[in-house]
Amino acid sequence: MNKKEYLKKKLSLIKSKLNRTRDLNQTLIESYGELIDQVVDIEREILKQAPNYQESLSTTSTATIPTPNTSTQPTTQLNTSQQQYNKGPWKKSELDKLKIARQKFGANIDQISKYVETRNLRQCHSKILLLDSEREEKNKKEKKLLRKKILKEKKKKKEEKLTRKRKMKEKYSNIDMNLENQEIEKIQEKNKRKEKEKEKENQKSKKKKKKKRKN
Repeated sequence: MNKKEYLKKKLSLIKSKLNRTRDLNQTLIESYGELIDQVVDIEREILKQAPNYQESLSTTSTATIPTPNTSTQPTTQLNTSQQQYNKGPWKKSELDKLKIARQKFGANIDQISKYVETRNLRQCHSKILLLDSEREEKNKKEKKLLRKKILKEKKKKKEEKLTRKRKMKEKYSNIDMNLENQEIEKIQEKNKRKEKEKEKENQKSKKKKKKKRKN
């Protein structure tokens, strides 16, 4: 097996492994989402047992939790008997808290949602998946741009190398041509000298013949 075939086989194995990993990750995310839903439902059932629990009958509302009657109540909570989770677009302060919570608690969505306070488990989980997806897309684009840049640099270097090679070839070609021209000139000079010598010889022979005739 030559190097090219070996690399092709290795690439095929890596791609196969990557596909299996992607499928497994998708399954885990779906299972995780189902578990989160179950946790939210169970916590809602537990909260229903609290005497000060109220739940909106509107289908668009989210679950509420009791607010502790303590003097150390956080300023982010509403001054009512229960806390209403925020809906709609995430504020910058909420996103900052979410990012800090992820660094502190990793994949523990329960702890993350408690830290964010203004969003429930499901909202936190959905936002994390969205941020992960956006980051992955950004990484793909950056890798694509980097690959293009590398290919561009390679192409540029190749062109520079070819240009240098061509110039060197032209240079040596000119040198060879000059040498050839010099050789031709030398031969021509030599031929001229020979012709002159021959001419002289002819002149001498003519003179000799002329003398003989006179005598």
